[in-house]
Amino acid sequence: CVWGWGNLVCLPTCATKPRLCWSGDAEGSGTCTGTLVANTGASASGTPGTDWACTKDNHTNLIWSLQRSPVINWNNATSTAGGSPIAAHNAASRCGFATGWRVPTRRELLSIVHHGAYLPAIDGAYFPATVDDRYWTNDSYARFSAYAWVVGFSNGNTGAFDKTDPYAVRLVRSGQ
Repeated sequence: CVWGWGNLVCLPTCATKPRLCWSGDAEGSGTCTGTLVANTGASASGTPGTDWACTKDNHTNLIWSLQRSPVINWNNATSTAGGSPIAAHNAASRCGFATGWRVPTRRELLSIVHHGAYLPAIDGAYFPATVDDRYWTNDSYARFSAYAWVVGFSNGNTGAFDKTDPYAVRLVRSGQ
């Protein structure tokens, strides 16, 4: 643990972040036995033994998608309507899960910020292809409902921005 922003911050260790293949099997088990290749796309790669699509945080029990989303506004990011990132993840059964994908809370998204990294402020070994951009959270800003919280992965800062602004999305679901 280290001091950061006036608070004690415990950085996750690599052992708490197993990689999951598209099938949902953990690295080295089931069909997930090859040399893993990060799949940041919207569909399975066709090579199930190497198709790394999610990272599970054993500390928080959250499963994070590796998919890179286009930058979109908050209403589209949090929508479950057909064509939305959430609907697409559920329909594709990403990492073995056909339900439960959602936009993370601010606290959840801050849990994967790596305060020792910069541009992007994340562990690239477990979250490859992360752009150093702002990412939407599911949390509206209490003082002004037209704004929602974002986490900036250039340096790990957080702030509230207009829901009509376009930002990146990283989806998450609870582990089982």
